[in-house]
Amino acid sequence: MHDLAGECRAQDPEHKLTEFLITQSILPVHEEFLKRYREGHDFSVLTLGACIRHIFVHGHLTANPYRLPAQNLALVCCSLNSFLMNFMRSDLLRRVQLAEAGSTKQNG
Repeated sequence: MHDLAGECRAQDPEHKLTEFLITQSILPVHEEFLKRYREGHDFSVLTLGACIRHIFVHGHLTANPYRLPAQNLALVCCSLNSFLMNFMRSDLLRRVQLAEAGSTKQNG
């Protein structure tokens, strides 16, 4: 999580994306966690992913929010995507292994 937060901060050191997402935030909890991320709380970095997804579906996200270069926004999204996909794959694998172990015990 710390590496992911570091990668995202490296692409947005002035928190332009974070500030943009705060102004566009509809849910108070998103604003709260975005502010925590901006203040250095690494575990709140996943809120960036939730807010980016939310604003693509329900709002307006330009290619360069608050003049953050589009390439930097793309790199933030790629870092979030990579982390979340790896996390979901490992979590699914763990759950499948637990289910298989449980069914082996019941059938054995």
